[in-house]
Amino acid sequence: MAPLLQPRLVLKGHEEIFFIDLNKVLYFLADDHYAHVYYASGYHCMVPYGLSKIETLLQEMDDDTSFMLRLSRKYIININKLQRISTVKAAIVLLDDVGNAVTLPVSKAALRENIDVLSGL
Repeated sequence: MAPLLQPRLVLKGHEEIFFIDLNKVLYFLADDHYAHVYYASGYHCMVPYGLSKIETLLQEMDDDTSFMLRLSRKYIININKLQRISTVKAAIVLLDDVGNAVTLPVSKAALRENIDVLSGL
């Protein structure tokens, strides 16, 4: 019996191929036509894909990737890592693998737009 594979996003660069284990990702951060991938372990890398392309690839995957949420123009987050939402501070807090809080500033409009999804977890 083959081992169960975790949902992985495969991104092909010019001279590299990135295998992104989505369960280990905290969030993707937009950087023009690139994205930074921040892992719960503290590891970080940059991939040659913008968030729109990453979002499309996530939607096209056969695996369940509904835990990855496009929160704003700037972020795609792993909602399984979500610890707190602060509409007053206009921020969300994600927890990494060792319990450190990672605070991401998010516009109040983006929070309002996604509050139903986020509060229904």
